[in-house]
Amino acid sequence: AGKSALANVIGGKHDLFPESPDVFSLTEGSPDRMVAVRFEGKRYVLKIVDTIGFEHGTQPLRDDLSYRLAHLAWKCHGGIHQLLFVTTSSRFTEAEQAAFDVIQAFVFQSRLVQYTTVVRTNCPDSDKPRRALKIMADIESDNEFMKSVHSLILVDNPPVRGNPWRQGAAAERRRTTRERVLHHLIFNCTKRYNPANLKEVSARVRLHVQAETRLAADLAEERDRADTYAARCKRLELEEEVAYERQQAQKALRNPGPETTTDILRHLGPNVDHCPIM
Repeated sequence: AGKSALANVIGGKHDLFPESPDVFSLTEGSPDRMVAVRFEGKRYVLKIVDTIGFEHGTQPLRDDLSYRLAHLAWKCHGGIHQLLFVTTSSRFTEAEQAAFDVIQAFVFQSRLVQYTTVVRTNCPDSDKPRRALKIMADIESDNEFMKSVHSLILVDNPPVRGNPWRQGAAAERRRTTRERVLHHLIFNCTKRYNPANLKEVSARVRLHVQAETRLAADLAEERDRADTYAARCKRLELEEEVAYERQQAQKALRNPGPETTTDILRHLGPNVDHCPIM
């Protein structure tokens, strides 16, 4: 369980975002949800954006990465309070660093690291103080990047499945994670980060992302209609319009910016196929 599981735990629901049973991401695009949560007697409204993973198996990443970054920029157009960078490893790899660099360079700019919390998930020892401190010390000493981020949190979000005892134990661990992360977000992440680059990029891509979203919804409705010649023509027309808006969003992201998606992939380096989810 990775970033989508964490998003569901924070939102207090099991179906905000689809969770993958393995290390590969199921997330497509950058879906977002507005959720109301209660914490320590007060009500808070959170906007959660679940980003696409940068791991092996996410083929669309290579096909239209710049479009997906454009979508992310629009979803975060008002700024962010915190980027939760989810990792399942105690060692921050070069591939993870490369993935962060892409998000930072093309959307958020250099101060993003100050608004980043690294969340080490799949950590059963997260509720054992001495062991947790040892793990955190090892992670922080392993990479200079870890010394620059806002915070490091250890959590465990096992899937709620199996026999009743296993389900109860998993649900309790997820409740512990929720309390830990919500406390961090509400009390330690109060400042909003809205850099000029994010404002400019989101403004350039806004119309195209909105148009593509609307057309994609229309296309989904058309696909449910009877398979007549007129319906096929309409679907083809909508598919062409969706493709056009995606291309325009990519161009808007790259102007000014990288010339092609290859330039963005170059920042990921040779390890792009092995980069864990974000």
